[in-house]
Amino acid sequence: MNDRGTIINGDTVRFARMLPGSIERVWAYLTEGPLLTTWLAEDGAIPQHAGESFVLRMGGGDDMPEREGYEAAMYGTVLTYDPPHLLEYTWGIKAPDGSMLDSTVRFELRAHADGVELILSHWRVLPGFEARTLAGWHSLLDALRARLAGTEPPDGVTAMRARLREYEQPG
Repeated sequence: MNDRGTIINGDTVRFARMLPGSIERVWAYLTEGPLLTTWLAEDGAIPQHAGESFVLRMGGGDDMPEREGYEAAMYGTVLTYDPPHLLEYTWGIKAPDGSMLDSTVRFELRAHADGVELILSHWRVLPGFEARTLAGWHSLLDALRARLAGTEPPDGVTAMRARLREYEQPG
C-alpha cells in the first residue's frame, strides 16, 4: 500500500494506510481528546453523536506563511459516528475575512490480521490548496502511525514543509 495521497474528482484527496494495532485503538486515536491531541490538534475531542459540533485547536503549522490570517482552529460537526468503522465530519476553517471555508473529512477503518486499514477522504478542498491538503494529511497520518507504533513522530512543521515540496513537484 502506497502512503502517498491522491487527488480524485478534482477536489478530493484520498489516503489509504495500514496502521498498527487494533481497530478499537485506532478509533480511540481518531476520537478521544488525550490521544487525538498527540497527532492532530493541540486541544479538542470528537463528540460521539451525529449533529454535535466541536472545535479542534490546531498548532504546529501556524508559522507557515500561507496560514497567515487564518484562525488556528478547525470547526466541525459530526456527520457520521459509527464506532469503530466510520467517522465523518465537516472541516471548517475561518478565513481572514471571517467567512467559513467548509469541507468534509471521512475516516473508514477495516480490521486486518496485520493491523488496521485506514481510508481517509477529504473533499471540497479549495482550488489551489490540493498540495497543501495532501502534504498536511500525509504528515498527520505519519504522526498517527508513529504514535500507534509507540514512537515519537518528527516535528510537524518540518514534516509538513518536506511533504509540501514533494506534492508540489509535477508528475
